[in-house]
Amino acid sequence: MKVVVQQNAKLAAAFSVVIASFLTWVYVDRVVVEAAFRPISAWDAIYIYHYALGIGFSATFVSIGLIFFISSGMKLASIALAGTGIGLMKLGPADLLYYWLFYQEAPKQLEWLDDNKVAVEAQVAVDRAQRAGVDLSPYVTNTGLGISVLLTVVVITVAWLALFTYYGRRAKPS
Repeated sequence: MKVVVQQNAKLAAAFSVVIASFLTWVYVDRVVVEAAFRPISAWDAIYIYHYALGIGFSATFVSIGLIFFISSGMKLASIALAGTGIGLMKLGPADLLYYWLFYQEAPKQLEWLDDNKVAVEAQVAVDRAQRAGVDLSPYVTNTGLGISVLLTVVVITVAWLALFTYYGRRAKPS
């Protein structure tokens, strides 16, 4: 039982590091965009910044996964740590949190997310549901983003519950 508690504590601590890093990256993105790009309307150059941001957060989450693997030997958990962080950044939660951190509502249309395939697929589902004539926007909308965020959070939750169960059963003596 003690081994299970120790492993769960390690997993929870590593997951907390991923969440803290995720919140930090979203905050940095918000501050840089609003303080540097908005005042000078440098929207054409923001794509370069977001490309660099993507490399930075990907390297951060892969590093967290590698460090955890080296220290614990838990390969699946290490992959899940990196995947959780990257998924939170790329699949919608970061975009929603970008507004929520500063108590703002997400805009109705988020056309800058049209390159995000997951958000676009969620929008296709919204469009099919709205064929009755309500707001057939060609852009990703806050509803499509909400569906993407919901699916991402569900998948991450199920994956982590499965990991805790897997490592809990594996640690028990036969």
